[in-house]
Amino acid sequence: MGVRQAIWRQKLWAEPDMKIVSSGIPDYLTVAASSRFCLVPAGDNEVSSRLYSAMSAGCVPVVVANQL
Repeated sequence: MGVRQAIWRQKLWAEPDMKIVSSGIPDYLTVAASSRFCLVPAGDNEVSSRLYSAMSAGCVPVVVANQL
């Protein structure tokens, strides 16, 4: 769906309160645990592992999907 790419194009990464990270970085869980909200773009399934990662980190998952 290109959610992360759309956020990048809008230059939201430049906002002081916005951090854009992916699960491939070493401190992903640390950053997620210190975040208030975590973006959960749709995966191949209706419920992706990103949702469970966000919930386990303690941030509010923000689900972005048009097929649910």
